[in-house]
Amino acid sequence: MKKLSKLDKLVIILAIPIAIFIIYGIVIAFINKTSLSNNIEYTYAVVDSIHSSVRGRMRLHYDFLVKESQIRGTGTYYAKNIDVSIGDSIPVVYDNTNPENNQWLRNYNTDKWFLPRAIPILLLTGLYYFWKWWRKKKKQEVSNIDSRN
Repeated sequence: MKKLSKLDKLVIILAIPIAIFIIYGIVIAFINKTSLSNNIEYTYAVVDSIHSSVRGRMRLHYDFLVKESQIRGTGTYYAKNIDVSIGDSIPVVYDNTNPENNQWLRNYNTDKWFLPRAIPILLLTGLYYFWKWWRKKKKQEVSNIDSRN
């Protein structure tokens, strides 16, 4: 078997930590989402601040009370789709075992539909392009060996 080139080693060295980081993030997001779904509580929060982001996307911060503790959360929305002002009351969901795990109800309902579909699509797309790149590289190595003979 042929030794790995420096580029191959570099790709492997970089790909492994990146893959671990991505998988860790996906697992933590899945655990939080599952816990929130299993221990869901509904309440209302007061919008504390609103900040604009890229392409018309807005980020809002809200506060709500759980057992005399003030909890802070964030949500996102597109300004053209909904009108929210500072001081408005909005519905939020939180995990009754960990109130820091909370979402604006609007984002929670959207994520329930979107995330289970988006994550596998993104992972498969990444794997497909990695496979194409690797296959092209291997074909080049074979053609280089054939041209030497």
